[in-house]
Amino acid sequence: MPKLILIRHGQSVHNAGETVQGSDPDPTNILSTVGKDQSFTFGHVLAQRRIAPACLWSSPLPRARQTGRIVAKAMKCRLPIQEDPRLREICKGSRGLPGGLEGRRRDEAKTPPYREQYQRLGWDFRHGSLESGGETAREAGRRFLTVLSMIADGLADDATGLVFAHGQVIRYGIGAAWGFPDLKKIDASFRLGNCESLIVVRSPQRIWRLVGRMASA
Repeated sequence: MPKLILIRHGQSVHNAGETVQGSDPDPTNILSTVGKDQSFTFGHVLAQRRIAPACLWSSPLPRARQTGRIVAKAMKCRLPIQEDPRLREICKGSRGLPGGLEGRRRDEAKTPPYREQYQRLGWDFRHGSLESGGETAREAGRRFLTVLSMIADGLADDATGLVFAHGQVIRYGIGAAWGFPDLKKIDASFRLGNCESLIVVRSPQRIWRLVGRMASA
């Protein structure tokens, strides 16, 4: 069965600064020094486990792309990193547009009413606003899963692919693969720290299954 290792990027500048991230391609939101170290260590973990990927894919956002490059270098893997915009993080409302959350401080943007609505509406809660391009978890999960299926289609049965992406969209992609079960359970069970990953396989019947987790330390 094709295997995919879904890797959340290393710590970014905005992670460290408590700023709301999302799909904003801010060129200044790169990996922090900690994030670079996490990525290098994770690459060594993969090399020590003798994982030889057949392909590398990444979100085009700087923090994910940079993580992929560092991991590949640490593994001494010379495969090109392919990018797909559908692997980007969920959009939480573009910076500067009405209702946009990205680029704002987390404690200012994610207020108690915001969190209450998120818990109540689950997958159908829209981050930010429609005017700002904000997505629901369901929308983000579906686009992410579309790319995972495309990658799996191109892999041999015993091959492994690495996918460098983002914490929320990875969780929501798994939710999409499983038919959108309870959001609270998905959030609690599959939350990823920086440079942590989930390992999934797809059966011949095109059923996705979670088979493990992996971290940089």
